[in-house]
Amino acid sequence: KKKKNSMLARAKQLRQNSIQKNRDRKRKQQQNIMQKQRNLKESMKRARVPYGPNHSILCVGEGDFSFAAALANLFTKNTTITNPATANNDNKQQPAGILVATCLDSQTELNEKYSSASRNIQIVQKFGGKVLYETDCTNLHQHQTLRNMLMRYGSGSHDDDDDDDQGFGFDFIVFNFPHTGCGIKDTEKNNEVHR
Repeated sequence: KKKKNSMLARAKQLRQNSIQKNRDRKRKQQQNIMQKQRNLKESMKRARVPYGPNHSILCVGEGDFSFAAALANLFTKNTTITNPATANNDNKQQPAGILVATCLDSQTELNEKYSSASRNIQIVQKFGGKVLYETDCTNLHQHQTLRNMLMRYGSGSHDDDDDDDQGFGFDFIVFNFPHTGCGIKDTEKNNEVHR
């Protein structure tokens, strides 16, 4: 009987030790996650984004539109300016700038290549941005939709009341990751072509 009680006590102690180790491990994991989040927030505070919600920005050669979506998310969180050109009837707050994102692929090709593209496009459009497909950035001056937008909204920053804008243009044209459109799926080979 003593031996049986001793074995039960030992099993109970081992179980309690195991439970405590699991709690300690989970606590340590949670602390690591929280530290990583703090580090990320600190690095984001230090990072400088040269684009603002009052700028007109053209992103060309977008792949899955993740960069344009990131800008839209950033600007949505940091702006409360109403743009009469993009405001709708419910007076939703919109930024005063313009965000246009383009890609060389058709919408069908894009969705076949990138599973995240449709979600990113929704983010850009919810922000009030425009997405253009089959846009060759070497011939932007001939792209009628772009020309119409720029003529309608003017040029440059939309944070001042200058009415003397002549012509049209964007504050920033962003070409982060050039896509040559040559269909290379191998990243290394594709990068070599870009060089």
